[in-house]
Amino acid sequence: MEVYFGVDIGTSSLRCGAFDLKGRRLWISQQELNLFTDTQGAAEQDPEEVWQAFCRALTQCAAKGKPQGVGLSVYMHSLLAVGEDWNPLTPVFTWADSRAAGEGRMLGSLPQTPSLYKKTGCRFSHPMSPAAKMLWLKNHRPQVWEKAAHLVTLKEFLVHRLWGENVVDLSDASSMGLLQMGRGEWEEEMLALVGAGKDRLGMLRPCTSALPPLPAFMAEKLGIPADTPFALGSTDGVLANVGAGVFSQERMTTNIGTSGALRTMLPVPYEDEGLSLWCYAFRPEMWAVGGSINNGGLVLKWLRDRFLVPLGGSQAGAYALFDRWAEEVPVGCEGLVMSPALTGERSPDWNSAAAGGMHGLRPFHGIEHMARAAMEGVLFRMYSIYRLLGERGFVPGELVAGGGYARSEVWLQMQADLFDCPIQVPRETESTLLGAAYLAMENRGKVQFGQLLEGMEPVRRYEPRKETRGPWQEAYGRYQELYRRLEQGKGE
Repeated sequence: MEVYFGVDIGTSSLRCGAFDLKGRRLWISQQELNLFTDTQGAAEQDPEEVWQAFCRALTQCAAKGKPQGVGLSVYMHSLLAVGEDWNPLTPVFTWADSRAAGEGRMLGSLPQTPSLYKKTGCRFSHPMSPAAKMLWLKNHRPQVWEKAAHLVTLKEFLVHRLWGENVVDLSDASSMGLLQMGRGEWEEEMLALVGAGKDRLGMLRPCTSALPPLPAFMAEKLGIPADTPFALGSTDGVLANVGAGVFSQERMTTNIGTSGALRTMLPVPYEDEGLSLWCYAFRPEMWAVGGSINNGGLVLKWLRDRFLVPLGGSQAGAYALFDRWAEEVPVGCEGLVMSPALTGERSPDWNSAAAGGMHGLRPFHGIEHMARAAMEGVLFRMYSIYRLLGERGFVPGELVAGGGYARSEVWLQMQADLFDCPIQVPRETESTLLGAAYLAMENRGKVQFGQLLEGMEPVRRYEPRKETRGPWQEAYGRYQELYRRLEQGKGE
């Protein structure tokens, strides 16, 4: 049996999954990653810790069976500086790092911002953007900036560690806010604004690019043959669509993991006149359009770690308990509403200074109401994006769910009711892992792009319940009012 690995480098974990040619997951290795935060807005990873986790994950998977190919995936908007020797000069600045808010505001205030947005498809005025992070590094760490020979994404760093090559796939480059969409080249005007020349950036390559054979010592370290084909791969967002079998705008993916996103695929780049949606490159005939939220599953993790566990609850059964509580509480949580913007927010308002909060607490409210309010709050953020996509003409026939929340039948039914749209769950909910493995299969000529696999077939479906429509709209109205009250620093 042929086996293909997909590797997904995330914010909270790094996973390697093994799949057969039907897209059925055979085994998986997951390595937890630390995210270092502080009160100044830092959200960093240690690149050496990520490297060690990468090696452990591949080694553990390879011990169960050698792969015929490997595909790589990474989260968007990462940045780190390395020296001439490619040793890290900085930690990895993740998408959640908000220290570049001032630099983002400056970029967003420029008269050429609308035209540059149309060229890049990226909201570079938000601190998630590597373009803003580069300016922050230049302004606040000038000595590091001067020493930095290369400004790279996390996957670029790992690829160079493995092969000694300085290459970046088009989607990863697109998420930096520095790629000209229509031409697939670095955007010269953006590079001039941040003061970074092309010599500090990687060579642009398609996601299906085959990487060279592994050096012998590296193959031995990972426990796989040196001639194992590796596909350069892409970013987690677009690969989540691939792994879910969403290749066109007739359907839309809905993903909630640590963060969350709604995405559809178009055959050409899309320019949003309102500058609210993003458009990221994937391959010449396919572009991802949608919006993202900062605060997805991390809100429930916060509730678990800050409230449930200190009160004597168990981490292991926390999410099943949240589901049970959510079923017991009616839509709208009997007046309790939560804005889940614990780490600022992205789409559709792009307000990095947004704050979280709860409103409407009464003596009869308990932790079960808080759990449901957190789940509703995350969905309200996603619904704000969904409504905007609908206004732009993107109205899917159904949503395809992926990410950790796809294991929660309660949360999915809540979303189907709020969105008034059917939601299907494919056999393989780890869609990003499957998407990465899919590129490895394509790289070997085992699948044709767009071909659906058994792992992408639906196994569950949630239909909206019309009788809940009124209560959901009332609850969403209360949420909008709370969000407006808490909003600060509009436009960051």
